[in-house]
Amino acid sequence: MSTNSPDHARYFARELGKYGIEFLDAPVTGGDIGGARQGTLTIMVGGKYEVFEKVRPILQAMGKTIIYAGDVGNGQMLKLLNQIVVGIDMLAVAEAMALAKKAGIDMEKLFTVLSTGAANSFTVQYYMPKMMKGDFEPGFRAAHLKKDLRYAIETANRLNVPLPGTALTLQLYNALVAKGGWARRGGRRPC
Repeated sequence: MSTNSPDHARYFARELGKYGIEFLDAPVTGGDIGGARQGTLTIMVGGKYEVFEKVRPILQAMGKTIIYAGDVGNGQMLKLLNQIVVGIDMLAVAEAMALAKKAGIDMEKLFTVLSTGAANSFTVQYYMPKMMKGDFEPGFRAAHLKKDLRYAIETANRLNVPLPGTALTLQLYNALVAKGGWARRGGRRPC
């Protein structure tokens, strides 16, 4: 259920298959408090459908939305696509807040606009109110998102798909992690 590259998932499936062991890749999204602790995760599952059907009751105990993604590796691919949007969205919200602060825009008004218009997102709804209060406690380690974005870039390079926004976001997360920001719970405030 960890997030890996689709290639790693396929490798694990091949290696375990040599011993007659079935494998599903089933990464999750939904957050620690909002998903894992409340059993409302979204779980993206790749692998043989008949194996997926056998374990579906277990997955339903942990998640609210269970997506059968197809072949092994497709669960990982869906998770990486999710992480691209999460990473870029976090960057967009942080930049909007920084510019708003310098321009003298009231953060409550910015939040109202972003949360009720086309820019609305989980990041706006969940993280922006926390950041407005000075709470920069991460719900997800920057090092983990950095890893996920790296896997997305590796996959995109293999498929010859340019991802300039993801590449820039990855560079910024590399710098953030190198400085120790969002490296752990209770860690330093983001730069």
